[in-house]
Amino acid sequence: MLRKILLVEDDAILRRFLKNALCDQGYSVKSFASPHEAHKYMDESADYDAAIFDAKYENEDYSVFNLITISKGYNPSAPIIVLSGYDSPESLLKSGWVPGILKWMVKPVGIEEIPKTFDDYFKLNE
Repeated sequence: MLRKILLVEDDAILRRFLKNALCDQGYSVKSFASPHEAHKYMDESADYDAAIFDAKYENEDYSVFNLITISKGYNPSAPIIVLSGYDSPESLLKSGWVPGILKWMVKPVGIEEIPKTFDDYFKLNE
């Protein structure tokens, strides 16, 4: 079964790298540079099995909190990985972090770690 991943990453090079690597692992990836673009996509279609969100976006009114809440509203069962340059989500937890993420990953991320995390999740939840 082809799993569909929603990817939101504002760094163009990292976004392209992640998309290509996930496609090479057998995933279908719909990628966006901004949470605003991803929100428009979710308004039109919640057709994704899992999501990868950057923890911080430059020049955006959206935060990762908003994006997780929006995603869970459209697709509550989709696991979410958050990619961050921060060591831990502790500061975000203190500021009202929205629960519901599968895993917090610190950049740089080993590309094999993302599909393995999703593969393990889907095996346990089929």
